[in-house]
Amino acid sequence: MNNHPLLKYLARRLLILVTSFAAALVAIYVLLRIIPGDPSDSLIPIGATPAQILAAKHSVGTDKPLIDQFGHWLSQIVRFRFGNSYISGSPVAPEIFARLRITLPLTLIAFIVAILIAVPVGITAASRGQKWYGRLLNTFSQLGIAIPVFWVGLIGIYLFALKLQILPAGGFPANGWSDFGGSLKSLVLPILTIAFVMSASLSRYIRSVTLDVLNSDFLRTSRSLGFSFRQALWSHGVRNAAAPVISILGIELATTFVGAVVVETVFALPGLGSLLVKAIQENDYATVQGVLFVSTLIVMLSGFAADALQKWLDPRLNRYANEVRA
Repeated sequence: MNNHPLLKYLARRLLILVTSFAAALVAIYVLLRIIPGDPSDSLIPIGATPAQILAAKHSVGTDKPLIDQFGHWLSQIVRFRFGNSYISGSPVAPEIFARLRITLPLTLIAFIVAILIAVPVGITAASRGQKWYGRLLNTFSQLGIAIPVFWVGLIGIYLFALKLQILPAGGFPANGWSDFGGSLKSLVLPILTIAFVMSASLSRYIRSVTLDVLNSDFLRTSRSLGFSFRQALWSHGVRNAAAPVISILGIELATTFVGAVVVETVFALPGLGSLLVKAIQENDYATVQGVLFVSTLIVMLSGFAADALQKWLDPRLNRYANEVRA
């Protein structure tokens, strides 16, 4: 396979990634600044004098022009230094990276579990759609899409923590991953919560792609050559179905990460979710900006990786792109 079209595509896609990320940074900064209030409000006591108000603004840098504030923030984030918290005064970056030690494992494990559930469910629902269990799997996917993720979490807490008492209702060990068994146990319910909702939506997409493969000419030709259904599906169907599925997996990974932030609040996990909620409540803009920066970066990089993998798996995209340009 000629790698030049792939390299050209990656270069164009990387340029789009950088441009999009730069626009996202501007949006994050500007949108936070047009919200009523000032980051220094939490530092101003009741009945403060004008001098105290000015001093509070000076301490957080909001007494300077907006463009100067933005330039100062950019100079920090290029070094992955997000400044100091307006409330505690401690550096934001170490706190964010410490919280990622919970959010990233939660996201990645839930993502893998969801794929392990969605692939057989989607394929079975497509190939055995007329059977009772095929219809049951379709019902499962529709139900999972309709239920909000936080409600699934609350149901899980009620069943497995309060009734059966086999899993903790929330929290994380005080000594973190040093207590490996306790850490994993505390993540079981959050992982299952995210995986249930994600696998439901992903299985619907896999079902749709599988139906397209089952009705394709190349699969019928393979069967006519003597291959069994499973052999034809594995030899010819999987690769053709992989490319479109990879593209949706990039979106689902980003959705899983965002969903993990919500689920962390339900299960009282000390991840990015609780940090973001606390920072918003306290108008701690430095922390909010840092969390949004890291979250946006992770989401965009996952999309870039999915696009690159899809392009590598399906060389036909090069031909289609050339035909469109022609």
